Amino acid sequence: MLQLLGLGIGKQKLAILLVWFACLVGVRLLLGLILSNMWIGTVGAVAITFGLFYLALMHTPLRRYKFAVNDILKEWYKKKYLLYSVAISGSIILGLIVLIEYGYGNHPGEIVSLKEITTLQGAQDHVNESVKALTLKGYSVFDAASITAASVDKSLQGFYLKSASFVFAEHLEIIAFTLFARKSASLFI
Repeated sequence: MLQLLGLGIGKQKLAILLVWFACLVGVRLLLGLILSNMWIGTVGAVAITFGLFYLALMHTPLRRYKFAVNDILKEWYKKKYLLYSVAISGSIILGLIVLIEYGYGNHPGEIVSLKEITTLQGAQDHVNESVKALTLKGYSVFDAASITAASVDKSLQGFYLKSASFVFAEHLEIIAFTLFARKSASLFI
């Protein structure tokens, strides 16, 4: 493996991964701002980041580092814990999305915006009364959780659900890219 910018192998890996993730986050934020009114949100950030790296490593003086970048990113995306952690966190986010949508769809009358409550003490009392009221009304744990999640989303003017949708879409794309990276012999060669 080539020595990148005179850095040791550990620092080299860290530098490449930091640049990769900084570029990925930058593209994500840019797409999120441009496509802010669409559910699709930041889908494509991984593909765009890969495209930017590909162009830089094939058509600029950075091409001399393509073997090192290729080896480091291939090694990173072959780690099992990466795929498992993305799949697990994606499942949790999907569950949150389902809870919010179920709350909006099945319990619209029970959803309360926390902005309607003026004092912190009043908010705490209202939350306690809401949980007690939901329990006494015979709602299941799933129903109470869906009402709570939908109430939080309503309090945040829908941005909770929107950001969860963006993150879930990103997880799907990362899983697809990880599977692609595992199957391909090289990424940038």
